[in-house]
Parts: sequence; C-alpha cells; structure tokens
Amino acid sequence: MVTLLQLLYAAIVLGFILLIAGLVSVYVTTEPMPYVHIHESEKYFKDPNQGNKKTPFATIKDRPSKNLSVIVPSYNEEERLPIMLDQAIEFLEARLKKNASNTYEIIVVDDGSRDSTSEVGLEYSKRYGTDKVRVLTLERPREIGRASCRERV
Repeated sequence: MVTLLQLLYAAIVLGFILLIAGLVSVYVTTEPMPYVHIHESEKYFKDPNQGNKKTPFATIKDRPSKNLSVIVPSYNEEERLPIMLDQAIEFLEARLKKNASNTYEIIVVDDGSRDSTSEVGLEYSKRYGTDKVRVLTLERPREIGRASCRERV
C-alpha cells in the first residue's frame, strides 16, 4: 500500500520535473535581443547654437542627467512635429516651473525621413537649446518602432 510519504515524494518529483520542463521550454522558445548596428554618426547630435558641433549622446552606462526623457520616433513629420513639440514643451516647462527637479529632454529620432523632419527638430534645438531638445538622425531607416532604441553601447 502507498503511504502518504511516498505520495508526497512523488508530488515533489513531479513538480520538479514540470519546473525543469517549463524552464527548458522558455529557454528554447525565447529569442535573444536582435543586434542593431549603430553607425558612427548616430552616436552624436548636432548643436545648432555652436555651428552644428557634433556632441556625443549619453550612453546607457552614464548616470541620468534628466528626470524625464521623451523619445519622439519620427518619419516624415515636418508638418506635425511643430504642433507636438509646442504642446509638449509648454507642458514640460510648466511642470518644470512648479518643481525645478522636473528636468526633461526631448530627443527627436528621425528614422530616414525624406522631408525636413530633422531640420524642424534642429530649429527647436536652436530655440530651446540642446539641453532640452536634441535630434538623432538615423543613417538608414530602421522602421518607426525601432527609432526609439536609444541604447548606445
């Protein structure tokens, strides 16, 4: 006759086997994060207030310098970008006036636009300074969803 101790032992062994099977299943079905090649030019932003001087973006390893980073993936947005940036900056500036620790940065990521999206963003960089608005122009299109990938290793 099967004792209670033998049933408990069988349940523990079965649970362990199911746990191992689950972990193996997750390992086998999970894809690693894809490698995204970052061109040398994408490691820098232009400062229009200093003759378009190339300044390096912070890397993922740097300490955060802002309380909030707003990443704006953009593709052919020269007409809509000013409306969005005006509203966002108005809101963020009001927030900053209420509390000086509410620092922010807006990074417009131009994903290979054929219009003047980057130039529009650079006008905002010139007006508000690169401390608040920067433009990252991708060397080649990576699809709008990937434009927000900011890891700079």
